[in-house]
Amino acid sequence: IKVSEDRSIEKAKELAESIREKLHNKETDFETLAVEYSEDPSAVSNQGNLGYFTKDQMVKPFAETAFSMNKEGEISEPVKTRFGYHIIRYEGRKPSRYYTYEEVKERLIEQEKMKFRSNLRKEKIEEIRMLDGIEVSQEAITKLSQKDKK
Repeated sequence: IKVSEDRSIEKAKELAESIREKLHNKETDFETLAVEYSEDPSAVSNQGNLGYFTKDQMVKPFAETAFSMNKEGEISEPVKTRFGYHIIRYEGRKPSRYYTYEEVKERLIEQEKMKFRSNLRKEKIEEIRMLDGIEVSQEAITKLSQKDKK
């Protein structure tokens, strides 16, 4: 639940608490409430399920709360982060493990290809910028750099 010009921090907390109360009273399920109330665009497709994550992948208050939970189905109190208020449902924990090279090989290759293409584009843009009589369109550069993120 985000804090915004239209929603004060107090109102955001009140809304988060009312959602938690609905969960506690079993008025509806977590997935339905996530789709209805979450302002995270991914909630429509993931119904609030973030999957497994490591502690360092989340902002500190969220991670501290999530990693202090240990009972399946447990619902947290509203957690305030810089993104707003969150309600966490604990689903379980998987032990961390190392992946074999074969398991990560394709992903690593794809990441390196993307880095290579991005660096090559940057080098070419800089070469062109250095030529006399050339005007560079910032709009074109922005569009080109956005391709790197896809």
